[in-house]
Amino acid sequence: MNPLDRFSDRVENYVRFRPSYPDALFDFFTSEYPLARDAVVADMGAGTGIFSRKLLEHGFQVKAVEPNVQMRLAAKESLSHFRKLELVPQPAEETSLPDASLDAIFAAQAFHWFDPERARTEWTRILKPGAPVFLIWNDRDESASPFLAGYEKLLQDFGTDYCEVRSQNTEQSDIIQKFFAPQPSKLFTATNVQTFDFEGLKGRLLSSSYAPQPGSPAYEPMMRELKRLFTQTSSANQVAFQYLTRVHHGRLNS
Repeated sequence: MNPLDRFSDRVENYVRFRPSYPDALFDFFTSEYPLARDAVVADMGAGTGIFSRKLLEHGFQVKAVEPNVQMRLAAKESLSHFRKLELVPQPAEETSLPDASLDAIFAAQAFHWFDPERARTEWTRILKPGAPVFLIWNDRDESASPFLAGYEKLLQDFGTDYCEVRSQNTEQSDIIQKFFAPQPSKLFTATNVQTFDFEGLKGRLLSSSYAPQPGSPAYEPMMRELKRLFTQTSSANQVAFQYLTRVHHGRLNS
């Protein structure tokens, strides 16, 4: 499936059930780099605007770059009251933004969908000299609980191309090093958590691009296994998604 279309039929669940990002990241962004509260930044692959919202709430002027129509419309609906938001209907590799116009670039849960060589060329063009880049992921901590270990197995058993997507993600370290080279990149981490009842857990699963949707032969067996996992591992009718939020950061130009 074309990466631009992977989430078109999952927008509602994506908006409702995908995690946000810890506030500790924003303390780090402004302490590690001289980013003013009203800095002009881009959120590449902004999707439904989850990370753009956090940027806006912290005072940044945000160019939310998102080529998927359905996801961009969801961002527009939820973020229209922010005056510092501009929605950019372009891919991350060809943004149409002016040269040297950005104080920083962020890509939250999106960089693995980009062409890294084309993105690097484009981002170097639109960043001001010395401006930072932040590549961010919320990664499930599979070792944190029996529930998360079981959820990982469920994805491996039922995900349409989960193993392929997961393999791409595990290769990101080398790609990221090459992306920032010859400049070094650094890593900052923080913890994050979501809690769900069963309906929330179901929505979180169906927000994933590799989760079979209703009508698929694998959908009902997957739901039965999800219910079994929830029954066995929930406490007070809740399960927790524990994440390690990783931020790879550095500069592309001096």
